[in-house]
Amino acid sequence: MFTATLNGLSALSTNGHAPVPANGDAHLRATVPADTSQSVIIVGAGPVGLLVALRMAMLHVPVTILEQEAALNTSPRAAYYSRPAVVELKKAGLIDECREEGLMVGSVRWQTLDGRTITGLPNRDLGDDDRAVCIDQHRLGLIICKHLAVYGDNVKLLWNHKVTALSPDENAASVEVESPEGTKTFTANWVVGADGAASTVRKLLDLPFEGHTWEEPVVATNVVFPFEKYGMWDSNFIVDPEHWALIARVAKGGVWRCSYGEVPGLTREEYIARQPMKYDAMFPKGAPRPLQYDLQMISPYKLHQRCATTFRVGRVCLAGDAAHVCNPFGGMGLVGGLCDGGGLADCLEGILTGQASPSILDDYSRIRKQIWQDIINPVSSRNKVRLHTEDPEKIGENDPLLKEMCLAMAGDEQTQKTYLNAGLEAIMGIQFDFTTLWDTPKTV
Repeated sequence: MFTATLNGLSALSTNGHAPVPANGDAHLRATVPADTSQSVIIVGAGPVGLLVALRMAMLHVPVTILEQEAALNTSPRAAYYSRPAVVELKKAGLIDECREEGLMVGSVRWQTLDGRTITGLPNRDLGDDDRAVCIDQHRLGLIICKHLAVYGDNVKLLWNHKVTALSPDENAASVEVESPEGTKTFTANWVVGADGAASTVRKLLDLPFEGHTWEEPVVATNVVFPFEKYGMWDSNFIVDPEHWALIARVAKGGVWRCSYGEVPGLTREEYIARQPMKYDAMFPKGAPRPLQYDLQMISPYKLHQRCATTFRVGRVCLAGDAAHVCNPFGGMGLVGGLCDGGGLADCLEGILTGQASPSILDDYSRIRKQIWQDIINPVSSRNKVRLHTEDPEKIGENDPLLKEMCLAMAGDEQTQKTYLNAGLEAIMGIQFDFTTLWDTPKTV
């Protein structure tokens, strides 16, 4: 029996066959039935793990989700889903609800601390497939949970189940957990570790998590404040050596995310105590002081750029933050994670429908790791560094990305359109369609 309860949502399973998803763009490629004698365990009930679980449920493959927490995490985290993630949300039949509950965003700019625009990309006429969607990470989790509830006893979502041991063999993998009912053991043909940056699955596989931790921490906050009244765009990067930040719309009701860099070495309490001072420095200068706002959430945390040495060990695969992490500036973390999840689901679908061999999981590991190394890691690193190392008065001339953007936006309409289209194509490098690696589909 599937049960999910969070913030007033209670989704109980229904019996019978799963209905055809209402979204006509849902993923329905399978040409032969899935092997329902196979089963999948997902460790971690974040959006990445839940996405893989949903894709398996859509194939009527039994799936068990093991989550060590008591409910979905509601702290201020990722909220921005660009075109590559939209592709994966669309394949899972989720995009319409994400658009309905979230925001369609487009404009982004870089600015000085006093509010002067350095350069930016204004709202432009894009099709829905190209428009980024903004929705809080936990709300995305709630949407996926509602979809999972439709599949009845074929899906088990178990809270307060902490993985303590992992025993993979040639044909299956066993997962031992500590639960409110005591020690339990679950066995499945495939295990997906989507349990975050501190992944127990990755540690039990004894995989190094190579990379570095940034010296400067970040404080993420959600706040209700009328930034639009003072000319703020959908997303605003503040370039400043001390008060570098990102201020962006994240939810209806005037909720904005304000994530800002901080000095290293303080306690959580000290960072929280500094929040009013940081807001006073970063918020629009034309807003009356003292500032009036509704601070909804605040969470200091460290930033990392790390990647596992492999994303596959036999019957166990890693996805999302369990496989790789990056800083949040530019929204590449969860976008990359959802592309992991969608890609891994494609691979497992190919295996379970007899259209791909298990060796496709080696391709998954190799390709997804290469994408992190070639795109996600360097681009997200540069996104962060330019905010606090460049001279705000000269960054439009010195930073290659912003210099190119300044020139394009100063051009005619066709020049701007060409630049924007090239950018959309470039960001799609984060996504990879693993069905192109399937073998010739078998006939039914």
